[in-house]
Amino acid sequence: MKNQKSRALFFLPFIVVIALSGCASEADKETVQAVSRQISEIGEVTLEKADMINEIQKAYESLNEKQKKLLDNYETLESASAALKELTEEEEMKKDPTYSITKDDLVGIWEEDDTSDFHRGYFYFTREGNVYYLASKTKITLSDFTSEYLLSRSFELGEYNRETKLKEGSFYCIPVKSDYQLAVSKTASGEIKLEIISKTVGGTYHKITTD
Repeated sequence: MKNQKSRALFFLPFIVVIALSGCASEADKETVQAVSRQISEIGEVTLEKADMINEIQKAYESLNEKQKKLLDNYETLESASAALKELTEEEEMKKDPTYSITKDDLVGIWEEDDTSDFHRGYFYFTREGNVYYLASKTKITLSDFTSEYLLSRSFELGEYNRETKLKEGSFYCIPVKSDYQLAVSKTASGEIKLEIISKTVGGTYHKITTD
């Protein structure tokens, strides 16, 4: 008896599909076939096909529930819509000047924005990847960054963060044996801001030299 019930349940989905197909009118079939043909023509998803995919999506949404169940390639449309959304978001990100910041943009001397302290902080990121820091009450030059001010022998900069609209990175601070976090952003005019997250040397900085 149990085996008979199992077989009956196994065949039930097929019976439902057959029933639905049998109940479909010629008009329903033709409408669904038209949408199906459009979906099959999508091919590789590009930004140039945005209007095409959006129109097909509208055509799908105009189908009634019975017609939607007859459509056998909706997953293709669903995947294409998701891919188009990803491409669109990426294109929007590229318009943000911060998106184009690279590690090379960090190379140079950075002066602390805060002028309330008698001493101002200065970071120096080198092309070799070293990070130096010193505090001074007067303007500094590259020659001031001697080995005693070395903080790290490497620094990293990650990908553009869609949520914060920043590029974030870090470096391992040798003296305190801890990772320091950093974030950079760029204005429309090209000015880059550096933020260091740290209790001791944290703050925002602007670049005063490029090398």
